[in-house]
Order: sequence, then structure tokens, then C-alpha cells
Amino acid sequence: GGKGCTQVKDINYFETYSAVAHGNTILYIFSLTALPGCQCWHFDVSVAFIQSKVDPNEPPIYVEPPPGFTQDKQIVFLLNRLLYGMKQSPRGWSLLLNQILTSFGLTRLRTDEAVYILRKPNSSTTPPYPDCTHSEVILILVTYVDDILAFSNSATLVQEFDKHCNQTVKMNLEGICRWYLSVKYDRDPVTGAVSASQELYINKL
Repeated sequence: GGKGCTQVKDINYFETYSAVAHGNTILYIFSLTALPGCQCWHFDVSVAFIQSKVDPNEPPIYVEPPPGFTQDKQIVFLLNRLLYGMKQSPRGWSLLLNQILTSFGLTRLRTDEAVYILRKPNSSTTPPYPDCTHSEVILILVTYVDDILAFSNSATLVQEFDKHCNQTVKMNLEGICRWYLSVKYDRDPVTGAVSASQELYINKL
């Protein structure tokens, strides 16, 4: 990984800001699964930062070769991709993720920049989404660095999104989300009631 502790602002990097979802936003999205035909899926991105390219508007990044690679101490490498530990890495991933999501048709919310939404009329979509019982298909994404929560009323739309993302980055669809950021979520299949539990966290205290 990169030695972010040695980086100096305005010399080695300019910007570090990267939006993450608010806790209340996550709870609200899970509460929507109480609606008929709606679920939350969990995506996990493999080595997200390393898949992000260095911003050409940022200062160039040079690193020393790994131990044993060469005895010549004058040799350094110019990085094309970011490494874990660098201060600008979260922002680099955020910029790449934003490009991927918006190219799928998702719109970023102004009130919470870690949330994206896509809405399509189900009656006029080509191809249609037969697994959706609503007149409109919807996809809401909540991003928390490399953990992505996807709410939708169509598994087909979620699969399309998964295929789209994997054209650019390695992203794993983990299935229906039961755990997110150490919180367990349950949905009663009969009543639709949704509950959240931090039992795992409490047991560790």
C-alpha cells in the first residue's frame, strides 16, 4: 500500500473528499423493502482503489520499487493507478464509480451524494421487466466506499446493472443483503415487517 502518512496536501495531493452514505439513509432504504416485490441486494467491489486511475489533474505519484526488485536506489515507478493507504485513493474510486453509475442512467442526489436513483416506466421499457409487478421499475444505490447497497423492485434490472459494472471493474453481487456495515436486517416474508439488529456489535462489547 501507499504511505499516506508521508503525503503533504497541495504537494502530493489536492483533493480527498469522497461521499459516504448517512446512517439514516441506509435505514430508510432498508425500510422500503417492506413494499411488495422490493428487495435490497449487496455488491462488493474487489480491490476498488487499485482499479481507480490516478487523476491527471492531481500531482504525479512516484513510488520506490518493492524490496528485492532492484538494487538501484535511483529507480522509481510512476503510478498509473492508486494504492490503498494513499490519501487521494477514496476520491479516485468515488470519481470512477460516479462515471460507471451515471453511464448506466443513474442520477446522483444533491441531498446525499452517496445515493443514486434510476426510474423507468415498466410499460414502455424494451425489453420489459416481467418480474416487476409495478408500473415503474426503480433502482436506488447507496454507496459506502466499496460496499454498495442496491434497492430495486426488479431482480432483472439489478442483474443488468451488475453486468454493466463488470465491464469496467470487478464487482461481486453477493445476493439479497442480510448484513450491511455490521448491522443485520431481517424482513418477515408474510407481514413484510423489516427489523435491524446490532446484536453482533453488542456481543463484542
